[in-house]
Amino acid sequence: MKFDAEFIPDIGTNDVYLWGEAPNFGRVRFSIDSVILVDHLGVRNPVHRENNLAHCKANRERVERACRRAFSRRLANCVSLAAIDFA
Repeated sequence: MKFDAEFIPDIGTNDVYLWGEAPNFGRVRFSIDSVILVDHLGVRNPVHRENNLAHCKANRERVERACRRAFSRRLANCVSLAAIDFA
């Protein structure tokens, strides 16, 4: 899995997206919701988008590892990260 360089904030929610390219599959959008941001990435108040992005960038290695786990659980074009992906 090759990931895009930038995390993208969702305009309508507090979610953050990371896009990746899976060989023989194509583009995949990984969704990092406010529960994951707080419980696994150290965000205190997920309403602050810039802070969410900063925490995702600071934890990029963990996020990418979790994305790979999530994708192995569910081969799909849109994958939401879950607590189990950070275990």
